[in-house]
Amino acid sequence: MFRTVLRCCRAAASPGEPAEIKTTEDVEQVEFWEHYDKREYDSYIFPPALLCQHICGPCRSVSDSSEEDSSTQADDEYFQIFPKRCRADQKHCWDAADGTGVVVRGPSYLSNRKKIDSQRPMLKLAGVRLFHASQRWDTIHKCSWPKDGKLMFLIHAQLPTLQLVAAWTAPKDSDWMESPEGLLFSRFVNRMTTEERNRHLKMIPRLIEGSFLARQTMPNNKPVLIARQCNVTYTHEPGYFEVSIDLGSSSIGNALNSLLQSGNSMFELFFLLEGQAPQELPERLLAGVTLCRVSTSLITKA
Repeated sequence: MFRTVLRCCRAAASPGEPAEIKTTEDVEQVEFWEHYDKREYDSYIFPPALLCQHICGPCRSVSDSSEEDSSTQADDEYFQIFPKRCRADQKHCWDAADGTGVVVRGPSYLSNRKKIDSQRPMLKLAGVRLFHASQRWDTIHKCSWPKDGKLMFLIHAQLPTLQLVAAWTAPKDSDWMESPEGLLFSRFVNRMTTEERNRHLKMIPRLIEGSFLARQTMPNNKPVLIARQCNVTYTHEPGYFEVSIDLGSSSIGNALNSLLQSGNSMFELFFLLEGQAPQELPERLLAGVTLCRVSTSLITKA
């Protein structure tokens, strides 16, 4: 009976002759059955979340199975669905990044230049949107992710034809609130001027999979003060803080654009605040996101 259910699900997923692949959902169906055909399951070990999404609901993240995709119908009016990763070999998806192996300035960096392994990112990834648009998008008012904390922190990266929006939440009662990194983040959001923010905000890209050329052009695992290359604007509204980065024709923007256009690259982006005084050290990753083998042909205009 179990194998009969499998056959029914497969027939429902792809009736008749294979149709032209046009959407993310089509790709997921094809990838699932290719993945299934390569393995043998019995009724005890077949993973039920892969059996039928209509029965089991959407997949959950590889990095944190307790997180759920919180996209709403309002979001879908503006953004092409860009799913959260639910298995390691999945294409065209996003996931959290835990920062394992990323080094940051240690507590005595100003005197000995020693770096240490960062703790996990301070903020929790809530969602990612990727879409085609030639003009700046009103992110705060057209993205709606439920907040489970006091603040929604957004990074809005603008490339020539693509725009990437990632949102994180600052959970209530986080253990870092009174630590040097927590106090620095509070100053960054609430009290710093634009010039001060520009001197502190850094990005660390890390390439996981990619071509030899990509490895040569990407500043892999090296911190970059974003405002030195790009125009950055900040928007602070009640419950929201957005960092809008106009990557334009900058070297880091060209590298990211190439990775997104390639279709076979997987990379992480980490954001943090540079510790420039003893009371601002040690550093800690603020936020992180993984982008997996993005296919720009699946992205529609906002």
